[in-house]
Amino acid sequence: SAIRFEMLCQQINPHFLYNTLDIINGLILNGQKDEAVRVCEMLGLMFRYNLNGEEDSTLEQEIDHTKQYLEIIQYKIQGLNTDLVCDESIRKLKIARFVLQPLVENSIKHGFAQKRGECLVSVCAQDEGDRISICVMDNGAGMLPQTVDELENMKWAVQKGIPPERNQTTAGERRRRIGLRNIYERLFVKYGRSLEFRIETRQGFGTRIMIDIPKERG
Repeated sequence: SAIRFEMLCQQINPHFLYNTLDIINGLILNGQKDEAVRVCEMLGLMFRYNLNGEEDSTLEQEIDHTKQYLEIIQYKIQGLNTDLVCDESIRKLKIARFVLQPLVENSIKHGFAQKRGECLVSVCAQDEGDRISICVMDNGAGMLPQTVDELENMKWAVQKGIPPERNQTTAGERRRRIGLRNIYERLFVKYGRSLEFRIETRQGFGTRIMIDIPKERG
């Protein structure tokens, strides 16, 4: 329902504003006022998007929202490389809101926390006939096998309407699992059993999350 969807959207990471204000403060203290203004502009665009009451957005809007996030976060992660690609034929099609940016944020927060060297995150949205294929990939730390198992159990629990439960994983892995549950649950609310959501990961090499959804009719 719309009410349930709105409640799920409100669970999205609340620390982003604090971190962005910290970036702005650092830029001002370093005399980089033009950069600080630019970050403020991107933050304003992101909040305008968040305040839109619609349940759906176009893929183009979701990608623009993700680009705004990445432009901000690149001030925090030096050497972050990004690649966002979307087939022209599906840019105007509607999908559930708040999917791409939270997935990218999840990759950056958990995949690159201890990363040394080049950091890469990519988003690719492809036209697959009557369906849309979306892939979010990073070259970060990957996931623990236990976390992968818990995420598969999470998908089953969401489908059955079972609330999340606590366990003995680390705080970081628990936050990752909660973040992905939030995204998966919003997708499942909209697409139901027609949703395909797969996770491929290898410790030390990265993670790939693949989403396959039907095209919006009408």
